[in-house]
Parts: sequence; C-alpha cells; structure tokens
Amino acid sequence: MGGPGTRAVSRRDLLKGAGLGAGAVIVTRAAAGASDPGDPLPLFTGYVEAVEHPRAAVVAAHEHGSVRVDFTPQAVFVRDGEVPINAFEVGDHVAVTGTWNGDGATGDGMEVLYELREGRINARSQDRLDTTAGPIRLIDKTQPEGGPDSTATPVEELEPGDVVRATGRIDPGAGEFVALRIGVVHG
Repeated sequence: MGGPGTRAVSRRDLLKGAGLGAGAVIVTRAAAGASDPGDPLPLFTGYVEAVEHPRAAVVAAHEHGSVRVDFTPQAVFVRDGEVPINAFEVGDHVAVTGTWNGDGATGDGMEVLYELREGRINARSQDRLDTTAGPIRLIDKTQPEGGPDSTATPVEELEPGDVVRATGRIDPGAGEFVALRIGVVHG
C-alpha cells in the first residue's frame, strides 16, 4: 500500500502519536458511515456536550443527532497531551475512533482537533497576541516551532510586526484560540 519506508498506521497509533483512558461519547451513525454492530467506526468528529466521570460519559453532538459511545479501559484521550477524559470541556471539537455495538459505540480514543492560524502580530499583552488572524492566547505549554519556512522563536521574544503561524485549539470556555506551538514565518 505504501512505498519503501512506510507502514500502516492504526487509528490508535495516530491518537498515541498525537501526544496521548476509559469513558463514553455520543456520535451519529450517519456521520460515521457505519450501521451494523461490530462495524469499525471511522474517525469522526463532533462537539463535546457533556462529560460524566469516572466512566466518562461524553456526548459529541453532530448535525444528525447523538449516539452514546462507551470507552474501553485502554482508550487514549488527548487534549494538549495525554489526559483523563474529564479534562475535556463542553464545546471541545473532537475526533473519536471505535466500533459500533448496536445502540451505540465502543470507543478506543478521543482527541481535540487542532487548527492553524497565521497572521501579523499587531500588539502583545503578556499572554495575548493581537494578530491579523485574530487573538492568540499563549499558555505555559506553548512551544516554539520551526519549519521549512518558519523559525522556532522563543515565545517571550515574539513581538509586534512578526508574522506567526500557530497550531492550537479553541478554548470553549473562553471562546478564544489557544496556541500550543508557534513560530515566526520567514519573509
């Protein structure tokens, strides 16, 4: 399937590789594309509606309704790193993997989906950058990141005029973009 040096990667490997557990989630069969018990549940997305602990009932809403997903004890949860399921917040945009089991699904992983923002810094106020792409909040976990067209500039050195590219998530409680990785774009 792949070329030399490639290997198949499972959904669980993907979740673990993202920095990554037991509980429950709710999705729709129409959104996931599976309908029979035992059918693999493809990676699907939704928004967390509620989190119940300790078995972690999480509800992920979808335009077609909601379905309960009970997580296995081996499930992995990622939200800015590996976390227990009760670290998820109502409103988090998440991806879930698992298997259909009749009326619901059994999940083996859930992680927050991340976004990319790029813009010029207009102003900086401690942990906030006012950019042309909208406000970006810096947190203790925000790490410098470089790439082919960007430099891993230390967070404390970011200043107005810099064009930055940030990878992060929307904090549902505050409704703002939180950067986990950020770098200064060249040219």
